Amino acid sequence: MEKIVAASELFGVTTDWLLKGVRPAEELAPARRKLAGRILFAASAAMVAAGLFLAHTGRQELRPFAACAGFAAQAVGLALYFIGQTLAGEKGPFWAAWLDLAGVVPLPLYSLTARAAIVLLDTEMPWGTFKALRGAAFWLVYLALLAAGFFLLRKRK
Repeated sequence: MEKIVAASELFGVTTDWLLKGVRPAEELAPARRKLAGRILFAASAAMVAAGLFLAHTGRQELRPFAACAGFAAQAVGLALYFIGQTLAGEKGPFWAAWLDLAGVVPLPLYSLTARAAIVLLDTEMPWGTFKALRGAAFWLVYLALLAAGFFLLRKRK
């Protein structure tokens, strides 16, 4: 037994590796974990933006598969953000959180404002007027949410 321990110390390996051939899982160094987290934060924002583009294009061209793929890409982007937080051991940077918020909010908000406009506005008005009012409501609420998100994310510690 002592010879096995001595051999493990001589070669700089564990006794498990000598006896079983099993290498221990290596822990990432803290600097590498932070770098991996930062890369995931950037990838998160990129995936959310790509998902927004794909989902919007899919909705406009009536291609449900493309729209669903866009929503899935956004979900993956948000997952990357939280995995990055876990790896880095700290909250994500302001820019990544705000870009994720800016990219995820538009499509559900557009659907919500469209439904609200149908219910609240007179359906006998001309289509152009209806569309303009719906668009104005969307942009007003979207910019208000972005501003609120900006200030709330700036305050977080």
